[in-house]
Amino acid sequence: MAVRSLFALLVYCLVFSCLFVCFYPIIFSEHSREAGNKASVVLAVVDQRQRSVLSHRDRDPALPNGEAAPRPPPIPIVQDCPEVPKPLLDYVPMEHSVPLTDKEKLLGMCKQNSVISLTDFFSEVMVATITKIGEGAFADVFGCYADDWKQLALKIIPVEGDFKYNDEPQSSLKEVQPETVVSIELSLLGDKGRRENRAMYPHFTTNFMQIPKVGLCQGKFPQFLLEAWDDYDYRKKSDNDRPSVFPEHQLYVVFAAENAGSQLGSYVYHSFEEAISILRQVSGTVAVGEAALEFEHRDLHRGNVLVKRTHEETVYLRLGGVDYLIPTHGVQATIVDYTLSRIKQGECVSHNNLNNLPWLFKGKGDIQFDVYRDMRNASHSHWDKFTPYTNVLWINYLTTKISIKGKLKGVSSKTWKDRFTPYLKEIKKCSSAREIFSKVFAPGAQIKHSSTHRLKSKH
Repeated sequence: MAVRSLFALLVYCLVFSCLFVCFYPIIFSEHSREAGNKASVVLAVVDQRQRSVLSHRDRDPALPNGEAAPRPPPIPIVQDCPEVPKPLLDYVPMEHSVPLTDKEKLLGMCKQNSVISLTDFFSEVMVATITKIGEGAFADVFGCYADDWKQLALKIIPVEGDFKYNDEPQSSLKEVQPETVVSIELSLLGDKGRRENRAMYPHFTTNFMQIPKVGLCQGKFPQFLLEAWDDYDYRKKSDNDRPSVFPEHQLYVVFAAENAGSQLGSYVYHSFEEAISILRQVSGTVAVGEAALEFEHRDLHRGNVLVKRTHEETVYLRLGGVDYLIPTHGVQATIVDYTLSRIKQGECVSHNNLNNLPWLFKGKGDIQFDVYRDMRNASHSHWDKFTPYTNVLWINYLTTKISIKGKLKGVSSKTWKDRFTPYLKEIKKCSSAREIFSKVFAPGAQIKHSSTHRLKSKH
């Protein structure tokens, strides 16, 4: 009996081993494909002093076409940044001693081993729900749903082309790197792992644009995008060139961001408290960016603050290890568009040299144009330097615009405007967004560390 049992056990082990050998490649491939689809965007070049590389995120690269591939060797981080104002710390494969190309750097940021087709960037759900929602001189913006049915906004930027698009030269890969690295780094400030580790990460906010995916893509515009573009053109008359002009070899950088609502300039207020909550959230978010990354937005007009209704009672942020719960009063604000922004990672500064954009300082007819000139005066045109007062200028601008343009049913324009006068008076005394938040908007929002168990149930 014992011999028979032993024989049966040996047969069972032999069969299991054969099945494992036969089906392991399939199982592994499916697992890699799922990981590639669900992986969060991670910047491979990060400040080692702020976080360990990919410590709480999927370490596998996003694989083209969902195919399995061997994991690449670890990439060391070069701590200096010899090519300021270029946007990235150079990172070098173990077997090489030269910096990567601009394309290879972007592939690293996108977690791709190679350029993928523009069509392959989109899942079936994204294709089925795609619609164009906006445009700019350098990009078209589409809306859709992700596989988890979260709303996304997709910004598709053509790059490296040898012809003009919308009468403007296409951006180079080098030129889109600052916006890419700033977008990813600010998105990481809202990472779940960062929130749960207060000791290691003293700064946290989800009110910067959250970016689940960035891609470096190639090819003609697929038919489903052209149809969405044509529908927008029929309804609103597009100012852009029809993207059917792009050839097979055209490159694109694609940002997939969580849909954060509509522009602040078109928002209809339901109470004065809503307006103050928006300013609280904006100033607190910029303050976190200042403290964590020496962040300056440098273009924080009303179009770059998105707002939407929310059922959440509070928005949580952490600044300098101190926790805050900001009452939303039913509205959530998100800061977007970092084309002109500046951050610092380690010793490397990512920024756009605004001296190369002289037209930016020549506008007239709105106080927004005055802010650009005031920024230039404050920074003395040294755009690589950290000048947090530029954030004060923009928060003052937003407060002024809300006081002038905002309307509330049953309240006169003068009464509405007068409510903001004390805030404007205090804002102008400050030298940074952090000071604005701490002295003007934070009082009453700070919470005790003993209450952090409440935070885990929020958002």
